[in-house]
Amino acid sequence: MSIRTVTWRGGRMVAAVAAVVVIGTACVGSGNTAPNKSAEPLPSGSTVQPIVPSEPSSPVTITFESWVGDSPQMKKFAADFHKLHPNITIQFESVSSDNATQKLTTQIAGGTAPDTAFLDASAVQGFASRGALVNLDGYLAGSKVANPSDFVPAFTEAMQ
Repeated sequence: MSIRTVTWRGGRMVAAVAAVVVIGTACVGSGNTAPNKSAEPLPSGSTVQPIVPSEPSSPVTITFESWVGDSPQMKKFAADFHKLHPNITIQFESVSSDNATQKLTTQIAGGTAPDTAFLDASAVQGFASRGALVNLDGYLAGSKVANPSDFVPAFTEAMQ
């Protein structure tokens, strides 16, 4: 496998996950609500019910907080996504990587969290244990573009 193939595949995975997250967030509401327990894993042997979000009928803006939002690649992903989903606009909120976890913790506590955020892998468990994440299994199961087998198993396991 060439480096070019790995880069393209990685970009495709990021775009697919971003699409699922953004559309899913638009359909389930704003992240400015109290944390929920929907991030808890399913009991062993349970089946994931596919969730297929519908396109919003009026314009929706989704906030995405990260330290990568200013990158040309992320801006291109957002522009490409907006072409496919003209009623959804992604608004990037910049935060430095060194204080992103603390800022997000404060925003969640204050009820002003962004709709979506780019998290450092080391912060996922802390947010999950407080019920501050949304379980995306249903959206992945209902997606026509995201395939769970595209993800590196070790990364998937670390985020569950």
